[in-house]
Amino acid sequence: MALMMLIRHGRTAGNSTGRFIGQYDERIDEAGARQASLLVPRLARFRPDRLISSDLQRCTQTMAPFASAAGMEVETDPRLREVGDGEWTNRSQEELWEGWPDLMRRYFQGEDVPRPGGERWADVRTRVLAALTGIASEMGPTEKVVICTHAGPSLLFASWITGVALPGNIFLGPFSPPGNASVTLADPHAPLMISYNETCHLKT
Repeated sequence: MALMMLIRHGRTAGNSTGRFIGQYDERIDEAGARQASLLVPRLARFRPDRLISSDLQRCTQTMAPFASAAGMEVETDPRLREVGDGEWTNRSQEELWEGWPDLMRRYFQGEDVPRPGGERWADVRTRVLAALTGIASEMGPTEKVVICTHAGPSLLFASWITGVALPGNIFLGPFSPPGNASVTLADPHAPLMISYNETCHLKT
């Protein structure tokens, strides 16, 4: 069985304060660094053949401890980035409600609104699924691949594997947003979801 393990990056300061980080290239914080270290034994048991990551540093930093311990290289792919938030980047919800009340109202009603100067979720779906299906097509029948990405792409991955449709605002769909440094495991060839949002490895 081919196995694809999807990991959401470790925590950042923006995550802890609920900001719309998007593609702002923020580092993981102290808690995120601890989460990255706790992923090492979980990944060691998985024994991946490839490590692939969004090119944003919160993802590459999350992969770095295991890559160093295992002597593996981390491949990067910008298609695995979080949504491009445009003018919303790294802003709080309060700032967004003040500056774009109509768009925010439509967003929280479930519409896939265009972020000013940024992307829609439909745009993210196109590039993320192109990356994931491309990786899956390259995988051998027993190959194991780890992919480190973001919350939005993780939800799109779950939708792709299960065939469950998401609303325009994907965060209002049936899948809870995965936690920082959580693990989701699937067979991309079946396709089959094996687990979603695993966090047991983070409990010490």
